[in-house]
Amino acid sequence: LNNHDDFVGAFKKLPNNLQLMTIHAAQSIIFNQSLNRRLASGLPISIPIEGDLVGRIDEKGQLNASSCVIAESRNLPRITRNCQLGRLVTTGPLPGSEIYVAGGKSRDIELSAINDSGLAEIDWRVEEIPRLSSKGTRRALVSNFTDLYIDTVPIAMAESLGERWNMGPSENSRWHPEGACLRFRFSLSSGSYATTLLREFMQCPLNQL
Repeated sequence: LNNHDDFVGAFKKLPNNLQLMTIHAAQSIIFNQSLNRRLASGLPISIPIEGDLVGRIDEKGQLNASSCVIAESRNLPRITRNCQLGRLVTTGPLPGSEIYVAGGKSRDIELSAINDSGLAEIDWRVEEIPRLSSKGTRRALVSNFTDLYIDTVPIAMAESLGERWNMGPSENSRWHPEGACLRFRFSLSSGSYATTLLREFMQCPLNQL
């Protein structure tokens, strides 16, 4: 409060994990915009096209970002087959100081997402807080799940549920009280979100997850 212009000092008052989260959030905006534009353009996300950067999936189901190679006409059939077998995966950008984007149509999409976000001119080096600097990396466009089980469970007692549940579905809501009788169990690789998979079953708006 004594130094209104000390923005860096104010930012440092945040916990370290929240400081880092702001960098990750900016990178995620680029990734999400790239993925959204790819889908809107009608391009596949699980099958590579020429110019895509494709990475290897290790034994733990994690992307080895350092192994990424560009899909070219000469190797596209082999890379496509390995993507279908779950050995390789198409990737999108998490930008940084050493960012590398895909080629071909994917490159145009990724660069447009970076430019339109207003982040094209930054170099991702934070001189005032060096530990927040990022070299950038790649993230898988798709994720696999295993060990999926869906079973029924006893109806929960009303007093054990939250107020929103007890009020019942509101207008334009897409959920049903009987959903409380289902239990999903599955395994995801690190970095994947359970809500993303569940939405494929629920087909509900994001604000209802």
